[in-house]
Amino acid sequence: MAPRVSIGVPIYNGASLLSQSLDCLARQSLRDFEVILSDNGSTDATPDICARFAAKDSRFRHVRHTKTLPVLENFYFARDAADAPYFLWRAYDDLSDDTYLEVLADLLDARAETVLAVPMVRRDASAGTTAREFPYPDIDSAPRLSRLHAQMFENSACWFYGMWRLSACRELTGRIHALYPDPWGADHLAILAAALGDGVRGTNATAFRQRIIHETRDYMPRPKPGFAEMRDRNARFGATCRALVAASDLAAAEKRKVEGWLPRYVRRRCHRRDRIWKAWLRQTLRH
Repeated sequence: MAPRVSIGVPIYNGASLLSQSLDCLARQSLRDFEVILSDNGSTDATPDICARFAAKDSRFRHVRHTKTLPVLENFYFARDAADAPYFLWRAYDDLSDDTYLEVLADLLDARAETVLAVPMVRRDASAGTTAREFPYPDIDSAPRLSRLHAQMFENSACWFYGMWRLSACRELTGRIHALYPDPWGADHLAILAAALGDGVRGTNATAFRQRIIHETRDYMPRPKPGFAEMRDRNARFGATCRALVAASDLAAAEKRKVEGWLPRYVRRRCHRRDRIWKAWLRQTLRH
């Protein structure tokens, strides 16, 4: 019998914090789950940690790739290996309350229309960041467009790590990847697609804990994008947003209103205007 929840953990060289994250999952009050440890050809102690958890707890399954896949391929591998009706991703360096799975699964149970259940997000302070809380806004009884506006502009990228209805997750993320095969901003596009279908509901009864620890997050270094790359990516991100709005079941007048929000949304959720300007300035000064 399939478990109630599948958890995909895509990992590459996550040994520094992986054990803490997996211990957090093992403590969950909801016990009926599986964890898919998708080890992306790690070269540190990650395989040993994964093997140890799989040996002591049959709910943990270690899959080791012999070569390192692109980031999104490893994310989608974890998604496609899932067996449960509910699914979530978990980064190797993030944590949550021990009630996380139980509360979010109950939220999905409550309404068949919900495809993404999201928590309060707490971001830890570390070098270069400040501690912040992102509570779920009190909007679930508000009119649909009011909910959508809040879910677009008051959300956190960490909502992507909420709990998905697996069938919807596969459909939405597959559709987005076909339009926008780029890891930068793909999380926000998935949240937007769910929100456009009125499928996002949230709670502050449980929390996701995001740890941005720069010294451990350079495991797949990428160069800082330049001016032309930022401009191009914003254009592709915006085109994908427009395609998602066009495909939604909103009325024509509602679609026009949402389309009016999109320029600000793109600048906020992809590359911000000030960062594009700084990239242009760097390019100009080099020449």
